[in-house]
Amino acid sequence: MSGTRVLASLSVLMLLAGCGAPGSNSGESPESVSPVYTDWSKLTPYESAVPEPLYSRFAPYQGDALTPRSDYGVLLPYLGASLSVSNYITDSLPLYGLVTTDGRIVTEPVYADVYFSSGWSFNPSAPASFLILSKGDPDAGTGNGRDSMAGEFTRIISATDGRWVRDFGVAGIQYLDGGRLAVIQPDNSVTVLSADGETAAFFSGEAVTPYLRGLEKPYFGYEGGPYLSSRGDILFAEGYDPALNDSRIFCYLNLADGTVSANPPEGFSVERPYVPPDGGDDGYNSIRDAVTGELYYFTRDDSDSAASKVRILDAEKNFLLSISDDDSMFYEPSIWNGLCAAVQNGAFCYYDLNSGDCVFRFPLRSNRG
Repeated sequence: MSGTRVLASLSVLMLLAGCGAPGSNSGESPESVSPVYTDWSKLTPYESAVPEPLYSRFAPYQGDALTPRSDYGVLLPYLGASLSVSNYITDSLPLYGLVTTDGRIVTEPVYADVYFSSGWSFNPSAPASFLILSKGDPDAGTGNGRDSMAGEFTRIISATDGRWVRDFGVAGIQYLDGGRLAVIQPDNSVTVLSADGETAAFFSGEAVTPYLRGLEKPYFGYEGGPYLSSRGDILFAEGYDPALNDSRIFCYLNLADGTVSANPPEGFSVERPYVPPDGGDDGYNSIRDAVTGELYYFTRDDSDSAASKVRILDAEKNFLLSISDDDSMFYEPSIWNGLCAAVQNGAFCYYDLNSGDCVFRFPLRSNRG
């Protein structure tokens, strides 16, 4: 820009700045302007799109690993990273952490799954004895992959209150009864845990594997659960046999004396007992507390596509709570130690069934890093 143009521009700015300014030499009195007042009470308060967190951290904070302690109380899972799904195929798994019942976060969301043993019991009303944590790289695509949705996962078994913790590496699990859990590792070795975290029985892979020829992935069942028996101490390996074009039991593991046999022990029966349903045909769906085994009922109102409503009722079908759940993946509500889980406005929440209050809220993170 030339010097003449710069000076001209500055002259125009000076003239504009002097127009109507107080103290100018124009000789005209400044025109009075009526003041404008704002009634702030009429304005809608600003609401952040990000949900307000509602939690604290357990001290000392455990971070990415659960350390055994006696002062946690019951530990519950919280969803920390959302689930991505494409064409009904899981692209990346959700990630869960652990939180106390009073909303103190114990671990970061680093687990692919967190659940209690009560859901597998033949007696669904029995309280849970074990907390099972699955941890690993869901995109690895390597390893045994037993009981996993994708890739390789390690299994950490804990008391429901975290007072003891045992890491078994890559493994499958089979719930036996109210006080025992079988952990099956890729070499087919089986460790049976007591409710105190002690090894109640052990079967080496060398002892079990010879009985599993022709069986790629055995399913380990327990006679006291899906089968009737007068003994109640037999674990068995079942699977598809190509020679028979059918499923059969390959071997029997006797928990009482530690022996393995291809033949069923005396008194063993493959008859499956009848388990009566929790509810009738009155429009109510039954659900069990994953920790306590307590019976509840629920109904769902999907008339509002934006936010489905779930009504929770107690065992006598008295109304307890109505909440919205934005996550269509959670069609059936989940109840953990008297708290109902829900995903709302991008956050995972726990609601107290007695008071109806939200006692925990964690804004979801990305499960892609």
